Amino acid sequence: MFKESAVLCLVDEIEIVHSHFGVLSDPHFTVQPANTTVIAGNEATLNCAVAGLAEGATFVPTWLKSGQALTSGRDVGGHPRYSITGDPATEGNLHIQGVLLSDDAPYQCKLNIFGSNSNEAFLTVQVPPEVPVIDSRQNGSAITIQPPQPVVLACRANNAKPAATITWLKDGQPLVHDTPVIEVTPGGSEKLSSVSSTLTLNPEKEDNGIEYKCIVTHPALTSPYELSVSLNVQFAPGPPAISTSGFVEGMQVRAGTELTLTCVSTRGNPLADVYWWKDDVRLDFSYITDRIRSINEIRPVADRSDDGARYTCKATNVVQTEPLTAFVDLRVVYPPAFVNITGHEEMVKKGDIVTLTCKTAPSNPQASILWTGGGNNAIQSDPTVIEDPDGGYITTATLTLNMTGTADRMDILCQASNGNEIASTTAIVNVMYPPEPPQISAAVEGLRSGRSLRLSCSAFHGNPLADLAWYKNDEPVVASPTAMGPTIKSGSRASRDLLILVDKTDNGANYSCNATNAATVEPLQDVLTLSVHFPPDSIAVTAEPAAAKEGNNVTVTCETKSSNPASDVSWWRDGVAITGGEPNITDGEYGGLITRSELTVISVSASDNGAVFKCRASNEILTESTNDAVTLDIKYKPKISTASGSTIDTGEDFTTHTLQCAAEGNPETLTHTWHLNDAAIDVASNPRLTINDNGALVLQNLTRSDGGKYMCLVSNEEGNSNITATINVNYAPTISTTATITVTLYAVGEIVCEADAHPKPDNFLTWTRQGFDLSGFEHEYTEGKKIMRILNVSLADAGLYTCNANNGIEPSAKKDVQIIVQFKPQIDQSMPSKVAQTAGQTAILRCAAEGSPNVIFTWQKDGGPVNMTSDRYAEDTWKDVKYSNRYESRLIISHVNENFDYGMYECKAHNALGEGLFIVQLEKTSAPDAPSEPTVVRKTHDSITLSWKAGFDGGLDQTFTVRFSRKDSVQYQYVDVNPPNATIFTITNLSPGTEYEVTVRGKNILGPGPFYAGIINAVTEVEPTLPPGPPKGILVGDLPLYLFLLVVFLLLLSCVFLNIFLCCCLVKKRRAKKELADKSGVKLEKVRRGSQDSAPTESHSMDSLSKADSERDRGYSTEDDYDYDDRRYSDARRYSGANRDYDDRRYRDDYSDRDYSVSDRFDEDHRPIVRDRGSERMYREAEPGFYNTGYRPPSYAPSWDSYGAPPSISAMTADSRVSEEQDERDYIERLRRKQQEDRSANRVGALSGHRGSATPSPVPSSLGNFVQLSKSGRATVPSIAGSEDGFLV
Repeated sequence: MFKESAVLCLVDEIEIVHSHFGVLSDPHFTVQPANTTVIAGNEATLNCAVAGLAEGATFVPTWLKSGQALTSGRDVGGHPRYSITGDPATEGNLHIQGVLLSDDAPYQCKLNIFGSNSNEAFLTVQVPPEVPVIDSRQNGSAITIQPPQPVVLACRANNAKPAATITWLKDGQPLVHDTPVIEVTPGGSEKLSSVSSTLTLNPEKEDNGIEYKCIVTHPALTSPYELSVSLNVQFAPGPPAISTSGFVEGMQVRAGTELTLTCVSTRGNPLADVYWWKDDVRLDFSYITDRIRSINEIRPVADRSDDGARYTCKATNVVQTEPLTAFVDLRVVYPPAFVNITGHEEMVKKGDIVTLTCKTAPSNPQASILWTGGGNNAIQSDPTVIEDPDGGYITTATLTLNMTGTADRMDILCQASNGNEIASTTAIVNVMYPPEPPQISAAVEGLRSGRSLRLSCSAFHGNPLADLAWYKNDEPVVASPTAMGPTIKSGSRASRDLLILVDKTDNGANYSCNATNAATVEPLQDVLTLSVHFPPDSIAVTAEPAAAKEGNNVTVTCETKSSNPASDVSWWRDGVAITGGEPNITDGEYGGLITRSELTVISVSASDNGAVFKCRASNEILTESTNDAVTLDIKYKPKISTASGSTIDTGEDFTTHTLQCAAEGNPETLTHTWHLNDAAIDVASNPRLTINDNGALVLQNLTRSDGGKYMCLVSNEEGNSNITATINVNYAPTISTTATITVTLYAVGEIVCEADAHPKPDNFLTWTRQGFDLSGFEHEYTEGKKIMRILNVSLADAGLYTCNANNGIEPSAKKDVQIIVQFKPQIDQSMPSKVAQTAGQTAILRCAAEGSPNVIFTWQKDGGPVNMTSDRYAEDTWKDVKYSNRYESRLIISHVNENFDYGMYECKAHNALGEGLFIVQLEKTSAPDAPSEPTVVRKTHDSITLSWKAGFDGGLDQTFTVRFSRKDSVQYQYVDVNPPNATIFTITNLSPGTEYEVTVRGKNILGPGPFYAGIINAVTEVEPTLPPGPPKGILVGDLPLYLFLLVVFLLLLSCVFLNIFLCCCLVKKRRAKKELADKSGVKLEKVRRGSQDSAPTESHSMDSLSKADSERDRGYSTEDDYDYDDRRYSDARRYSGANRDYDDRRYRDDYSDRDYSVSDRFDEDHRPIVRDRGSERMYREAEPGFYNTGYRPPSYAPSWDSYGAPPSISAMTADSRVSEEQDERDYIERLRRKQQEDRSANRVGALSGHRGSATPSPVPSSLGNFVQLSKSGRATVPSIAGSEDGFLV
């Protein structure tokens, strides 16, 4: 099949070729592809041409790339950049557009599928490098360096094909001494290469400015890449040089000469910073540079400070941080700048001796002094020369004059010179004498304030002429230059005028003119006193007190300022003239008089507030008057015009209500504050409330919270006033009492029911408790609160109470409140105070308490805490789910250690109110303790009922035995109590009127415990007798015949019904046995009761046996119930936690080691083994005994006959179980009939006066029906009642 397909395929190919080539001939290549190089991105063509094809045929070339077919015929589908070009008859050129690096490969042209291939031609794709870089350098940047630091230049050209070529030029010339390191590495993709050229240089200062250029060439580049960097080599400058102009160093320079100092520092990179310093002070911060130099030129003008100065030029750059220096020193010549004469400052008197001193300024060299003037009486001293600390020399000379001449003055000239320049000054010496006294002239008649007055003062002669000064009341007059000009001196006269504007201060004022010159010892003076009329400047009207309160007296006072003459005063009130206020005139200032008048307003009131009192002052000489007024300021608290006590009754609605509160007062600034129920209302925080400009409270959308008594309080500085208004917003009650209320036991507890409502009628709140009458408690009602007070809180007071609220507006409200009684822990003393456990087993110690708040338990032993960190100890605390105040703690001791764990344990239960203590004794398992408190609770003529408290059971289940005997007897009778753990028992079939001694003891599997230490004596009552009477018919013994026949009839009827019941049971049993036999296919054989077959021994736990017996035989519950405040708690409660379940008295089997085998208690005949009390030896039970048909035999008198089925009954066949049950029922029935016959005979004998001979005391009937039996079932003579053998129960 495969070969046929291949042949068909070949035929198809031949047909295709024939269709293109026509008849096959001998085609051959005329043009074969040649090796071609192309730059990536350009176009490339690989030529291929053939000849020898059939006429009309089409050339269908197949191009191969790297040996793989690239085209099929002239179709290049899937390669959009590829195409077949040329004449279809002879050419099949491969044209590639946008050449990529992936096109770099060998190519072949194939004639056809049968033809040969062309030569292999390589298409070489050239890829130019990426833009080259010099590592860490920017193109054209300069590299700053300080020798001998090297420079590394790395030029890179990445990702080229072929690898680029890198060359270096130094200042345009090829490198001579430096050789770069060339490294070629693979590029970022296949076929690409990267090249780096690294040049390491150690430049010197001569290399500064040299340019290094990286040239990158590549065949694919039209022009090479060029990158360049230049070297900036830093080096120190040359030392500075100083040139001078205007002087030669070492020569002296005259002061004022301009000097030129030029400092030049050459070379250095960078060029030096060049600065001038004078001594230690820098002179400038600028300099100029050219290509190779730094130049700093200064032009100082020589002065005195330059003498001895040193001018220093300093040059530095970044390399030369320590300055290079050059300096010149100057010497300057200068004359004294000035001379000064002292000693002539004061005028002198004729005949005085005057000494003048002439002193030059510093000069170099020193100057000489020449005096001119003074005449023959002048005496010159020799000059003295000192050196000035700042340079130069100071010359000093004196001239002494004798003032004997008549001239008023003498001019003295002092000249100083040290060369061509002279400094000079002139001093004038004056001779003085006093002037004549001055005189004042002025027109002073009829002076009035407000008018001007000119005062003139003149003084003649004096040398110098007098200086004049004006004084008022001995104080210098201060005035403007126009009012008081300077002293005018002309010829022999000095004068000075004073122009004043007369005012009240001039009345009685003394104006004086003082004349002085240098010769006067005391001023010369003339005085003028003025008299001036003037009105009061003002009057002052005051009220005292200024701010009065209602009821005060106010005094209005008018007092004028000083006037000349005195003023007349008049009064006006609110524009109306009033009389009163006698004037009081006193002396005033400036020689005037003061007028004072007072008015008194008695007991002012609010109506006087604002009253204006005006006072006017005038006099007869002056026409003008002065007025002033005062307005009474009577302070009073706000007066509210709105009536108080308004009431608004409404409900919760959406209307607007306004409470008005209009008021006035003084001060007028009133503050309106609204209160609701005595609490200030914060209007700003409640958008529903606003206070308008009149102080009214506007309420919108009333709610229950808006109801109550409102008070508008209007206040100012004087006090406040208020009015009230009431808004009654009626709404149904809402109870706010909490869900729980806590009270303390035995204390006074207050239970508050609180509700918000309106209205709140009396007793709209009530407390109730279901099933309880609360009227015995105190009840108190206050506004919105109902308080129920329990005077002595008890635990019974805890529970659920209901707070009820009804104000007549629906709906009424109620809320349940849980009352929690807090009390210190109360220990449950019913918990076992003793616990016994075998070593190695787990013991559980229990401690229970009631308390509130939560009860916390701690366990201690031997005075210290129990180590709860040990793995052997664990403590669980449980809270009763029914009664939350009851808690129980269980201390679990695993693997009881005989040496450490037995002993006394203390359980402390505590909370915030106190603590309680419970002692638990942990000991080994043992026989029970003796019962306590035995009490005879009831007696009849033939019975005694005894109760007692069980003693400690020794850690095991215990039963009880009652021992009794006649008081005069020496033998006891023993009765096992049934139910086994009952603590009350009735002893029956006793003799009437007989005293008995009774006691009780407990026992467990470890043996019996001691009897109660005491003896309980009880006397049965006397047997009642029937009163004698006339016979009423035939008697059978003491019974009437009809009663005897009735009893016989009832007995026969009972027998009939019993027989019917037993027959039904027998039929049912047989039917069940037959059905069982039919199902099992096994033939059942009846096994008689007397069979001696033994059953295999089976081990049982005593706990499980005891429990099973108790439930089967008695149906008795092991629950012990206790009462706690009318609540019942069962000791059979189950507690769960930490994956442990606890029963009250029995624990899981893994907590108990009390497992015993039945074979330990029975012999091979399944008869119980008993111990002799004296010798503890084992023996078999005596043949005869008493058998109780309804109960299991007690441990003190066991009988195998008492067990209806041995423990190994599981091994018996179904037939034996059914047969034994039926035989036992028949046997029981026969025994009962026998005993009934015996009783009837005894009763008949008693009626006829005959009694049997010595018979034992009957066994109590409460234990069942007793007969004397032998093992064979025959009746035997009973043993003596009370013998040590006792009864078989």
